[in-house]
Amino acid sequence: MVTRLAAGCRLAKPSTIREGRAIAGQDQEENMLRLLTLLTFAIFSGTASAYIGPGAGISVLGSLLGIIAGVFIALFAVIAWPVRRMLKKRKARQAEQAQQNDRPAVEQPADQTPES
Repeated sequence: MVTRLAAGCRLAKPSTIREGRAIAGQDQEENMLRLLTLLTFAIFSGTASAYIGPGAGISVLGSLLGIIAGVFIALFAVIAWPVRRMLKKRKARQAEQAQQNDRPAVEQPADQTPES
């Protein structure tokens, strides 16, 4: 009913599509067998006498910190963009109002007081 390809993928023949329950039951049994096999190997596996040096841990920490920093920088850029845009608009509006009122944008120094 099911044809196996060279890479291990399955190709269902058109006649088996009609028999969906039989194929689904077979797939469920195969999946259960795979799960039991995996659990058996996981439970009865011995300890691996392997050593991972500190260099690998430092590399993992550096990569992790880089990813976290990238996420925070991206979030900051997304949040800061509308704020910067709002500030630019406010500054442009103030300059336009100053120009319409024909007054200088720079105030006079405080030491020049008018005489009475």
